[in-house]
Amino acid sequence: MDKMKVTPFEKVLDDFYGKVGTPRRDEHERQVAEAVYAAKIGEAIKEARLRQDMTQDELGEKVGVKKSQISRLERDTASPSPR
Repeated sequence: MDKMKVTPFEKVLDDFYGKVGTPRRDEHERQVAEAVYAAKIGEAIKEARLRQDMTQDELGEKVGVKKSQISRLERDTASPSPR
């Protein structure tokens, strides 16, 4: 059986975005960090809402947004933004 060639992920990142510290790589790293942060916020919102035994409608009414916005935040299909 032939050995499969495996490329380390760090090399893929280096080849596509440049080495750590280059502007393109820094921008990529910033975008990844923002996406992870947004996902964690959505998870935290859902956990807090469920601990309070609230529906998405109730939370939305309490904070002044529609249920659909709460749903998108919790599912990580929308990013939180300041008002």
